[in-house]
Amino acid sequence: MHQDERGGLAVVEGQRQVPFEIRRTYYMFDLAAGSVRGRHAHKRLNQAMTCVQGSCTVLLDNGRARKEIVLDAPGKGLQLPAMVWHEIYDLTPGSVLIWCYMIR
Repeated sequence: MHQDERGGLAVVEGQRQVPFEIRRTYYMFDLAAGSVRGRHAHKRLNQAMTCVQGSCTVLLDNGRARKEIVLDAPGKGLQLPAMVWHEIYDLTPGSVLIWCYMIR
């Protein structure tokens, strides 16, 4: 992430910031207060996500351990490998989440 007096610029490139070839990118916005997103795992999908505006908490569960991660800065990202349950909650008003993924 690059920041100066004009503002910030973040770049996400496959095989660099994201350790796989990006097949699709999408974003979530206008998320309702108190909503919970995710609540699933993918069999073959590897994902990366960041909260570019606002903040959220992500619960990860791989069947052996559970971990909560707070995404509260545009330069902070998270990789979600296949077969990891995830739930996204505690979204602040106006939050915007960006996802990119690949299928193995």
